Amino acid sequence: MVYGWNFAVALVHQIHIHEMGHLLVAKRKGIKMANAIFIPFVGALIALKEEPKNANQEADLAFGGP
Repeated sequence: MVYGWNFAVALVHQIHIHEMGHLLVAKRKGIKMANAIFIPFVGALIALKEEPKNANQEADLAFGGP
């Protein structure tokens, strides 16, 4: 209510882009993940269906968002 609808839409869009970065990296690395779930006033969540095979894959997933 303070910043208006333009800010709200831009913020949700930015969260979407961030989470899609994680999904894109997971797809390229062959790691199965669930769809992104948007949680109002909190952010988003993506659940892993399988664990990364090593620390490098886990780091790539983490860096995929930013």
